[in-house]
Amino acid sequence: MCQGSQLSVKVTGDTKNPTVGDTEKFTVTVSSSADCRWDAQKVKQTLVVTSGSDRIWSTDDCGSWGPKGSHEIKPNHPWSYEVSWPTKRSTGTCTLSQEALGAGYYVATVNIGSSDRFVMHMRG
Repeated sequence: MCQGSQLSVKVTGDTKNPTVGDTEKFTVTVSSSADCRWDAQKVKQTLVVTSGSDRIWSTDDCGSWGPKGSHEIKPNHPWSYEVSWPTKRSTGTCTLSQEALGAGYYVATVNIGSSDRFVMHMRG
């Protein structure tokens, strides 16, 4: 079983300049220096989108937005998955605000053992 301290993570996005109203897809790549099995329920991963100190959206707000299952991770053989952010604010349990976000800088940060971030400049 993978321990959080064994894992490192990288996040990339479809584009550094998404447009308000589009869906941004993030690819999260999890790697380990040793063979292990990562159970997404036991060693939790969180992807959070912020703008400054404002928390906009998080996989913590809905279980179906993040990874599921158990995955074998080996050195030089990382495991990747996609997270889709609909460029809207999450407002609670699996719900989204219908209010449009403004143009500006947004940062996607993923945490699992280590952390990584992807900076975007959203256009209106």
